[in-house]
Amino acid sequence: MRKQVQKQVLEHLKANGSITSLEAFERYRATRLASVIHRLRDTYNITTIMMESNDGGAQYAKYVFLGTKEGE
Repeated sequence: MRKQVQKQVLEHLKANGSITSLEAFERYRATRLASVIHRLRDTYNITTIMMESNDGGAQYAKYVFLGTKEGE
């Protein structure tokens, strides 16, 4: 299951440019997005942007896909 979620998240990043934990959970039932992103960073450049909800409440991470690492 873990590899399937990793593949789905990667395809989402490539197609849409970014993903949040809420999107990952709603679309792929991925509950540990940070762990998936950590593994993907071995091969891909993915940056983290900290966001704040519109109501000024909770902060959350938005992961942005920047492409493959040099030489890969």
